Amino acid sequence: MERLYQYDLCALIIFVAILFSVYFRRLNVGRVNNAFINIIYIMMFDTIFEILQNAPLGFLGDLGRNETFRTICYYGGFITHAMIMPCYVVFIGMISGTWSRLIHNKIFHWAYVIPFMLNILVVLSNPVNHMLFTLTRENDIIVYHRRPLISVFYIVAAYYMVVSVIYIMKTKSMIGRAKTVALLAIFPCNIIALFIQFIAPANSVEMFAMSISSFLITVTVLRAEELVDPGIGSRTFPSFHEDIKRYYRSDKDVSVIMMKIKNDEPIVTLFGSTIHRELVKEVISRIKANYSELITHTKIIMNIYYLYYGTFAVIFDNYEHKDEDLIRQKTEALLYELNDNFVMNDNRMNLDMCMCYMKLPGDIPDINDFESFIDSFEKTISSKELVFFSDIAPERKFQLQLDIDKIIKKAIDKGSFEMYYQPIYSLKEKRFTSAEALIRLKDEEVGFVSPGLFIPAAEKNGAIHSIGDFVIDDVFKFISENSIESYGLNYIEINLSTIQCLQNRLPEHIDEKIKEYNISKEKINFEVTETGRDYVRDIIYDTIYRIHDMNLSLSLDDYGTGYSNLQKIVSLPFKIIKIDKSLVDNMNDARMRDVIVQTVRMLKKIGAEIVVEGVETKEASDWFEEIGCDYIQGYYYAKPMPKPEFLKFVRQHNGG
Repeated sequence: MERLYQYDLCALIIFVAILFSVYFRRLNVGRVNNAFINIIYIMMFDTIFEILQNAPLGFLGDLGRNETFRTICYYGGFITHAMIMPCYVVFIGMISGTWSRLIHNKIFHWAYVIPFMLNILVVLSNPVNHMLFTLTRENDIIVYHRRPLISVFYIVAAYYMVVSVIYIMKTKSMIGRAKTVALLAIFPCNIIALFIQFIAPANSVEMFAMSISSFLITVTVLRAEELVDPGIGSRTFPSFHEDIKRYYRSDKDVSVIMMKIKNDEPIVTLFGSTIHRELVKEVISRIKANYSELITHTKIIMNIYYLYYGTFAVIFDNYEHKDEDLIRQKTEALLYELNDNFVMNDNRMNLDMCMCYMKLPGDIPDINDFESFIDSFEKTISSKELVFFSDIAPERKFQLQLDIDKIIKKAIDKGSFEMYYQPIYSLKEKRFTSAEALIRLKDEEVGFVSPGLFIPAAEKNGAIHSIGDFVIDDVFKFISENSIESYGLNYIEINLSTIQCLQNRLPEHIDEKIKEYNISKEKINFEVTETGRDYVRDIIYDTIYRIHDMNLSLSLDDYGTGYSNLQKIVSLPFKIIKIDKSLVDNMNDARMRDVIVQTVRMLKKIGAEIVVEGVETKEASDWFEEIGCDYIQGYYYAKPMPKPEFLKFVRQHNGG
């Protein structure tokens, strides 16, 4: 049977284009990307073998007509073909972050390995029994003949497809919607190709179908801009955030080293952003060089991230217990090296670097606590010091719980509170149109204190009223001193605690402050959270109505957390409803998606504008836009930032 090879030529061109794109965009970083690259190489070699099996090959002279040469090409094709689907299963495991744990399950291990070994056994036995394929020469043309055991390859391929589909569906919440669709797309394409090839063996279309599917994965799963900064050769903050989420979901142990240039801001001021970027590039280069020997001689996988403003992270994965001491030794040596003098473009500078070594998720079981800690971890570490989280965490946690009232009082007395601003993105206008003001506490002794700790404590001890006054004063002052409309912003959202809303004079106090700072009411929006306590609900509702009667807009915060009642919402004067992050986190559950869709429809019917909180992926943002939401707030677009960084960010992205 003479087989057509033109489809394989097209497939080869696509595979070469994919590899060129991957290396040109510097996507050859990290386990997931490298697993995908390995699959592309395997499929490319498989395609080359198919071309060598079927093409005329006149340019090879006698070799092209040599039966032994063609036989070797067929064996090479069968072996590489047998590797594709098992490698694809590994790729799925890498994306979901579950592979290392799953492969150690004995049942899964053998269920994964045995079919592959069966394929290899069929290939290796063919020279003896000729039950897989044979080649004959007819009219000086080498002709390929399928034999009965070719069905084993089709059965094993079908088996791995079923395993892959089940694996994808079981881990879809960890993978994300768009990636899930892209990963599943390979199967209908290949089933059609296999069917065509089975009934018409002369049409070698399977690798062409594989190449099209691989291209789809390249443009959806591998995202250059979000994963890698090619200018400095490291992974980015979105990549770090996504990887950390995957490790927490899979409960996989990793070591994380956080690094901070504590004098980063003065360096930027003195030397400028261009030299600062060269400095960041040099730091990353030294980090790579420091651990290179360790990575070369062990199975450890290392990823380096540059997050923001002189903050770096290194994640060590796939290490053994005996490797931990080596990692620590190398890290101590790195601290010494990075605190040495740097010379950049004839400019000498001395870094003030500190580091924190931690094991996740063991040291910090909750991902939200981890994100809060890394936001200002350097506050708990002295200059030029390496600390281990396990050494400082128990003492820090106990100290915070014991002294939280004193810490709050000191923060009020010394003005240790600071307002951060998180931009909110308008899906209709395709720009940032507002922001939420969020309070932060950075104590000079204990460092960053989570709002989840000090807000409830302040509500209990009565300090919430002083904190609330600080928030109103600081945000109103910010609005009065900065023409926010010139940045493209319409208003700033301010949270009101339920305890604040019990104050009888709160509306009058707000009105007095508006007059004091001479700001427009249109530039303010107050957020209120529903309460489940019936005995105070009427008082809070009365406060809401009185604020609304002052021509101030209101938002209902944390909708979907348990207390929100649609009937009551209809009767209250809320302009905006904010869907809570807890709903977003469960959006990959089909039933939850239905609930969200119906909720959005009902809220739109009552004329509410909808903000979705906690959006961290493009897939989530696209889906909420598709179902009719108005605004997105979350790490996918922007994290909370101090005032100067916030204004710089909004001006840059809004073009103000």
